[in-house]
Amino acid sequence: KIAIASSSRHKYIHKVLNYLGFEFVPDAIVGGDEVKIAKPNPAVFLKAAEMLNTPVEECLVLEDSRNGIIAAHRANIKSIFIEDMVLPDDLMKSYFDIQLDSLHDVINYLEKQRAN
Repeated sequence: KIAIASSSRHKYIHKVLNYLGFEFVPDAIVGGDEVKIAKPNPAVFLKAAEMLNTPVEECLVLEDSRNGIIAAHRANIKSIFIEDMVLPDDLMKSYFDIQLDSLHDVINYLEKQRAN
């Protein structure tokens, strides 16, 4: 199952997905306008897990932001940090489970995890 949980407004998320030409449809989309408090509050991730009907212990967050990593930690969800424009500080490093260079690396990581 795949969810997009973003601080961006729900409508904007759809606009970006359409613009980028994604052919998959996520199982859930949660925008920042659908929760009362934005990241680093964990509400957006907790709502996504609820919409997926999946316990947080079985979820994995892919993040490129400080607030997102903090939110995942506060939600008790494992996270992978993918460096984009933000370099991880010591607090972030203590919160995420692994750092990878790209989304391609995430695929390799997950395949290795599945094999174990």
